[in-house]
Amino acid sequence: MTSLLATALLLAVGCAVDLPVLQAQRLDFGGEPDTSGGASHLEDTDSARVEVSVEVDELEVAAGVDVLLDWSGLSVDMWGRPLEPLVDAQRASLYHFTISDLDEVLDGLIHGTLPQSVLELQVGCASETASCYLSEFAFMMGHEVDVVERFEEGDGIWLLAIESNDGSEDLAYLSLVPVEGHELDLARVTDDSSVQHLDTDLRALPLVTVARDGVMMVDWVELSTDCLGDPMDPRLIDRVVAARVPDEALDDPEPVLLALHEVALELWRAQVPNSASSFPLAELEDVTTGQRGFAGPDGPDAWLLLLACTTCGDAYPRFVTQLAWAEGAAGQATLEP
Repeated sequence: MTSLLATALLLAVGCAVDLPVLQAQRLDFGGEPDTSGGASHLEDTDSARVEVSVEVDELEVAAGVDVLLDWSGLSVDMWGRPLEPLVDAQRASLYHFTISDLDEVLDGLIHGTLPQSVLELQVGCASETASCYLSEFAFMMGHEVDVVERFEEGDGIWLLAIESNDGSEDLAYLSLVPVEGHELDLARVTDDSSVQHLDTDLRALPLVTVARDGVMMVDWVELSTDCLGDPMDPRLIDRVVAARVPDEALDDPEPVLLALHEVALELWRAQVPNSASSFPLAELEDVTTGQRGFAGPDGPDAWLLLLACTTCGDAYPRFVTQLAWAEGAAGQATLEP
């Protein structure tokens, strides 16, 4: 599993053409919709459109000096979720990009549009103390590199990424600016060093309906973009979630999409087989009781259907919509405008 940075870069490397070109096309990853009676066929337009942005501090430090990078004081990640760095964040990666515009780098990372050619250096460090000197960073395969010598004043962006222990998610960022003659040789990553923002209108979601047939099959093979509007391979979806949330929760999307377990009145989910493109919602499992057997979107509150990729390094789901019963006879399923 890879972090958001590594995922974005690997995606750019793996494509034969630039991602901005791909975004102008409808991607076809193969597979056929489930044509069995009652299946709800999800489409790109059924999902919320989410806007994600990130603010990252720039810190001037001494160039050509073995600077100590310390993130032990973090108490929350850049999404505002509680964090214990000595337990949850024992690794970091340092990247040097040839691009000089930090906002351009960050936007490219969010949308996966950075080509490999802009990455000049990528090194990592593991630490049980949540701190590393520049000299302790090495290539992923363990090969040594003199990062201190390369840490010079000049063009480009140096970005420090604090990662989860398994490398699946970036938790905090800090942009380092080496300056000749500067005396600061300690860079602390704080709760304010990076802040991510998420915004969407959950009340404007289309209503996806499922049949009262005891199966409630949903099919996402035709999805080609994620909730950011970026190209997505639907085979990456590996988790299906149904959640009942208070109606007023729809007015505050960040807790719903980032900490659903704290907001939901009921929470049902399931891991789906690799490369699956459909799933019967009746097989969802109650997160609280562990019992399988989702009965459907009953009750006066709002029901949400979410599709996620747990290996993509994203804190938010890839697809979000509202869920309701279909009108009419059992076995019929419709997508209401």
